[in-house]
Amino acid sequence: TPIWSGQEPHNFDRHVEDGNAQIPDFIYFHVLRKFKEGTPEQFRAAAGEDFDWNRCMSVPGAYRGGIWRVTGTISRVWVEKIDDPSSPLPQVYAGVFTVDEGLPIFFHLTEKPDVLRLREDVVEFDGLFMKTFSSQAPSGRPLSAPFFLAKNLRKMM
Repeated sequence: TPIWSGQEPHNFDRHVEDGNAQIPDFIYFHVLRKFKEGTPEQFRAAAGEDFDWNRCMSVPGAYRGGIWRVTGTISRVWVEKIDDPSSPLPQVYAGVFTVDEGLPIFFHLTEKPDVLRLREDVVEFDGLFMKTFSSQAPSGRPLSAPFFLAKNLRKMM
């Protein structure tokens, strides 16, 4: 089965709403399983290299379900437990990094990243864009960003 279905009868696009934190479990677990089982080389070969943050935020449907290579400076990483027995993993590694001029990217990883220096290390992933996500920054200000699921982060030299 494909990693993302944009066609009937299993059209994931119609179940995803941009701007909130909700992703239906059947979609999230399907994509999570694909990244758990796939190799970094498979995702690297499939990744588009022309990710445009501004266009993605204004026309998310043009990017949804695609695998994109994204590079930025790591800001934060934490563990998120998944308390659902149907999940292919008991936890993911969640985080934020910034691209061009501090624009944020939210992500979940299936593999634990190497030790990173926050706000210093430049990282890259080949991840599937799922939706735009809105949240509050620690300062309390509203924050919107693309949300990706990926296998791992690569630390750039």
